Amino acid sequence: MVITEKLNDLGFNWERLDTDIYYIHNFATAEELAFCYNFCVSATEEEWSARYLETIKQEGLQKFGRDDVDNLIAEGLIDINEEWIDRTLQLQGELPHVFARRIQDFLTDDLEATALVGIQRHYPGASLAEHIDAETSEHLRYAAVFYINDDFNGGRLYFPKRNLTIEPRAGSLIIFPTGRDYLHGVGVVEPGPTRYAIANFVWTRGYEEKAWKGEIEINRVHKKVEE
Repeated sequence: MVITEKLNDLGFNWERLDTDIYYIHNFATAEELAFCYNFCVSATEEEWSARYLETIKQEGLQKFGRDDVDNLIAEGLIDINEEWIDRTLQLQGELPHVFARRIQDFLTDDLEATALVGIQRHYPGASLAEHIDAETSEHLRYAAVFYINDDFNGGRLYFPKRNLTIEPRAGSLIIFPTGRDYLHGVGVVEPGPTRYAIANFVWTRGYEEKAWKGEIEINRVHKKVEE
């Protein structure tokens, strides 16, 4: 769980928006924020597509010992989510690990924050369907979302079961549980700038490594929840 005393000791400006939803206003420095933003806007379209396709290859290797993606798709063994092909990018360098250690400092010892590497971009017209992160694995305990910019229109994070909509500011972090009570989505980004954020998870300690080794199965694609 999140230790609120630690948030205070670490000098964070934070608030609890709901039972277990924490909004940390000053998670990153101005220099860190500028690095992340410049990384996003300087990446090529090929780089934006490469990470998702590499993840699909890894899934094929873990599940079937093969990375011939086209054949795996044709055989119905792997699905491609067309909406995600050009929406993810991996942040390079030490900063993702710096962010993870910063989160770890206010968590209980049974939890493990992983490196914040997965940048998501939502350009105008894009959104994220309502979903529950725990459906990918029961060992995903919290979602942690770091916001790189806030000059976009729309694209708000919302929790329909909590009657809560958030318009996060650049440099902030929102951390919340992954269970069914925390169903959430991202509204449509309206015409204007692209929305950039890094989304990652806090795991039960020891299970993230097992997941990426293929020792436990996870579904890495967000799917719309059918009630």
